[in-house]
Amino acid sequence: MKIIVALIGLLITSYISAQKDINVFLGTSGDHGQLSPAASYPFSMLSIGPLTYPSTHTGYEYRAKDFLGFTHNRMEGVGCMGSGGAILITPFTGSDATSCRLDKKKENGEPGYYHVQFTNDIDCSFAVDNKKGVERYIFPKGKKGLGIDFSSALMNGFVSEAHEIFGNEISGWLEAGTTCRHGKYKLYYALRANKNIEWKENGDHVVVTQFPHDTVLLHIAFSSVSVEYARASLSNRDFADVQSTSKAGWQKLLNAIEVEGNLKEANLFYSLLYRVLQSPYEISESNGGYRAIDGSVSSPYFWPTQH
Repeated sequence: MKIIVALIGLLITSYISAQKDINVFLGTSGDHGQLSPAASYPFSMLSIGPLTYPSTHTGYEYRAKDFLGFTHNRMEGVGCMGSGGAILITPFTGSDATSCRLDKKKENGEPGYYHVQFTNDIDCSFAVDNKKGVERYIFPKGKKGLGIDFSSALMNGFVSEAHEIFGNEISGWLEAGTTCRHGKYKLYYALRANKNIEWKENGDHVVVTQFPHDTVLLHIAFSSVSVEYARASLSNRDFADVQSTSKAGWQKLLNAIEVEGNLKEANLFYSLLYRVLQSPYEISESNGGYRAIDGSVSSPYFWPTQH
């Protein structure tokens, strides 16, 4: 009986520990998975992570140190050079956005959360809850700002976009090519800063802002239906709240399966299960509405629509 109890305790310990040790960097280098450590939520089309040079099909290469910005969608684990890479946001110090280098020793993540610091001391954290997320940028003293490129897309997949600025809020839509370029997708978005900042147009499809604030939060939301739905999803929740909700959402699904085995095998299983739960994407809204392939808005009665 003591042996049985001990074994059960060992299995439970392995299971609980596995939830804390999911490796979001597994398969993020070379052609060995085509994955990324981006912050995401189960079946969410919103995925916030770094765009590096060089990169892989997700826009991220673990061994790369040159950083170009953060993008907000990607397909994990696909071929055809990938898809996504929309809405490139680049934090910067000085007068303009230029590439900088990641500090790999200060990069970490877990399901729903990603964090990295740069050699210029900019500190960035991201959390995603369903179709909305929050981005936290902490800057050193001196000139600083944010640049946004709405024409960003992996493998030159950009098609078209339109955006409007309303004070510290920007909303709009974009179109880009799907995986293998067999079609295109249209995405509606809204983003809002928690501080009074002024966005300025800076050429085609690019806006920029500079500000005195040392810390800025950006709230962002996606919709497949309309800008209005995206705006309605925006919130003023603090970073810790969004991160906590995201963590709970991941744990609910990951905890549905218990693994019998040693800790290393359990960690690997949950790390791979985490990837399985990143797709397909749920594109319907809370009322069941979704935009169909022909562009019409449909309202299913029973289940959310995924693709």
